[in-house]
Amino acid sequence: MEYITVKNVFVRFSAQTEPILKDLNFNIQKGEIFCITGETGSGKSLTEHTISGLLPVDAHISGTVTWKGKNFYALKEAEKRSIRKNEMGFVLQNSASALNPLLTCKQQLLLAWKTKQVSDKTLCALLKEVRLEPPQKILKLYPFQLSGGMKQRFLLAMGIIGSPEIIFLDEPTKGLDDALRKDTIALIQNIHKTKKLTIVLVTHDLELAEEISDTLIVMHGGFIYEMGKTKELFNNPFHPYFKNLLASLPSHGMKAFDGFSLLNQNLEEIETAEVNRSKMIKIDDNHFVRVCEC
Repeated sequence: MEYITVKNVFVRFSAQTEPILKDLNFNIQKGEIFCITGETGSGKSLTEHTISGLLPVDAHISGTVTWKGKNFYALKEAEKRSIRKNEMGFVLQNSASALNPLLTCKQQLLLAWKTKQVSDKTLCALLKEVRLEPPQKILKLYPFQLSGGMKQRFLLAMGIIGSPEIIFLDEPTKGLDDALRKDTIALIQNIHKTKKLTIVLVTHDLELAEEISDTLIVMHGGFIYEMGKTKELFNNPFHPYFKNLLASLPSHGMKAFDGFSLLNQNLEEIETAEVNRSKMIKIDDNHFVRVCEC
């Protein structure tokens, strides 16, 4: 079932003539883990903000973002706030700066809760869901008293407050050592399974994307370059950019690359070409790749 549909979306800012996000077209199915990956500056987080309606005030969007059949950007601001409040959860990257150092864990949970009266028993149950023990002690602690892994689990707890239908995870494994990374991945998988959530995952971590996501889009320069079912993309990478990203992984030899050719064309050609001269072509039902008709 299509939960979110992004169609012909371009995003630009007032001070710039060229769009930052270009020709975005994809569907997010209810209950899946949808992953957005690519290098720094590729447009991953801005795409996430476009989906959730959290673009900066000077951003201009064309195209449509449809939530359960409704054009999200055509809704009144109060309706959009209601959707964000009741249907969305957010787990921000950089757990060290995402938490208020002046508030205890309990105070931060109460601020994020959607109702005014919340018992300690309810708060403790939430912390147990993300394996923060003993919960009574955790509630009294300040962020500086939590380890990096504990902070990440606490952010996950805040993200699932109120049982949202969809959560946005931004770099959930960034800065974690291998053991904490594995624990975080297992926790995300458990939350996804038990709560039947839709998850939008933004990450540089291709191994994480391969391990837990159902659908993957690979971005560069505001474009989607390759898109489809995650297993299909990893088993049969088509675009030179994605192939080189995979080859740069430690598990694939960690090969450096400076650029790539795109069907005998370089990266600059496709990014400077007229947008309507660049298009996604179908490799099969679960796999699409961008080419340039330059």
